[in-house]
Amino acid sequence: MPKRDTGQPSELSGKYIYRGAPDRDWHSRFTVNGTPYGECLFTKNRREAETKASEQRMKIKGDVRMRERLGADEMLWTDACRHFLLKPTAETDMETQVAWLRDTVAAIIGDNGLLSAITKKIVSDVRMARTATMRRDHTDKNGKVHYRAVRPKTVNKTISLLRRIMYHARNDRGAMIQHIKWADHMTSGGKGKANWTSRAISKKLEVEILNLIHPDYVDCFCFGILCGQRAREFLHLKWREVDLDDENPTATVDVGGGEKHTFPLSDAEVAILRRQRGKHPVYVFTFAAQRTRAYGEASYVKGERVRMSYGRFNQEWRKVKTALELEGIRLHDLRHTAAMRMLAETGDIAAVSAMLNHADISTTQIYAQANAAMVRKAKQKAHGKPKSVTKLVTGAA
Repeated sequence: MPKRDTGQPSELSGKYIYRGAPDRDWHSRFTVNGTPYGECLFTKNRREAETKASEQRMKIKGDVRMRERLGADEMLWTDACRHFLLKPTAETDMETQVAWLRDTVAAIIGDNGLLSAITKKIVSDVRMARTATMRRDHTDKNGKVHYRAVRPKTVNKTISLLRRIMYHARNDRGAMIQHIKWADHMTSGGKGKANWTSRAISKKLEVEILNLIHPDYVDCFCFGILCGQRAREFLHLKWREVDLDDENPTATVDVGGGEKHTFPLSDAEVAILRRQRGKHPVYVFTFAAQRTRAYGEASYVKGERVRMSYGRFNQEWRKVKTALELEGIRLHDLRHTAAMRMLAETGDIAAVSAMLNHADISTTQIYAQANAAMVRKAKQKAHGKPKSVTKLVTGAA
């Protein structure tokens, strides 16, 4: 990221602004009371970008002063949105979605509305506003543009994003939020709570995926199905974070917010990690560069092992999805698959919760939805071996 030049502005930097390349949008970047702020300004005009960045800086300084008066436990809604975008694990394409959510909620509670003022009624209003949003669908042969309502899964993504922003403010900033039953606000027909079971990858589908996926990505895929950690966490594992020689082998992943999560490794996971030894001195999961080239600040040499990234793995995952014509299955469903399989095998919801690193076991309850296989296995265990009808009726041994 280029440094801002306060002297003579270049084509990549200016007052409170920067951009990665001459043909890209400007981003704001400044510091208020030691805290960095910045977001995409959605413009390629320097003067317009500097004006927007200056206005944004003045508004944030006012928000900071107001927050100081309110106390540490209270946070402005707009402040929570900014802090969410600054976290390392925030997706790069999240700015537009957060901007829509920020403006929609601010229109209800006001520009200086508190995070603690967001109630279930406001969440319901946001859901209705998102449901009423129209998107361009197609243009007919007469040149008329047709629009459609957003799909249920889009509504659910918006509600999930609102929940993530509020939880991030609470967990990382100590902000006060109200208790909201989020499952009540999920739209049926989307990727809501009731459909999570179907997003687990079956054994048959797993074999089909392994037959298509590039060999460099096979171990990443298998480890994701076994460990139950998020792909963004385990793909960046370093050797100093793995202990395979101890009697109880473990691995430690960065879960964001400066926090670490250490989890035990099974024999199958240890076998996968041992296969990676000697490929790279620092990172566990790597891939062989296909050609020599410069990529940003990094340089690839054909044949050398390079650190596996989420974007690289997701790119390969999309190729496999297209080849198999898979709908509704995401890379994150490796984690769901690990949880559903462990729950089906053990029935131990507490162990599943510990594996997923859930702070509250009630979050893990969504995986405990009854399905035919789990019900039959539970009944078999409870009923034991078959008995004759006579013995069942008479109670004879």
